[in-house]
Amino acid sequence: MLYKVRRRDSTEAVVGATTGTVRRPQHPCWAASTRPGRSGRSAAVPPLRPDAVRDLAERLTPAGPRHPWKGVRCTASWGSRTPLDVVLVFGTVLGC
Repeated sequence: MLYKVRRRDSTEAVVGATTGTVRRPQHPCWAASTRPGRSGRSAAVPPLRPDAVRDLAERLTPAGPRHPWKGVRCTASWGSRTPLDVVLVFGTVLGC
């Protein structure tokens, strides 16, 4: 008898930047917290479906000049050296 077990670990992540605009985010950049008060891994997600764009746009606000990610590079994939042109945002916590 064969059993398939799927396991999914999840964590919370915060969106701090996106390509596109605040009202039409294309590739959100997120950071997952590794310790309280610190962000760890960060990545940009693939392009969003239209319904996800609308949902996320409702949760984002433009960032001010004191955004903690100011000067941080966000790349399209792990290991990429090509930075994305991003808009800093105050975002929302996502379950991922």
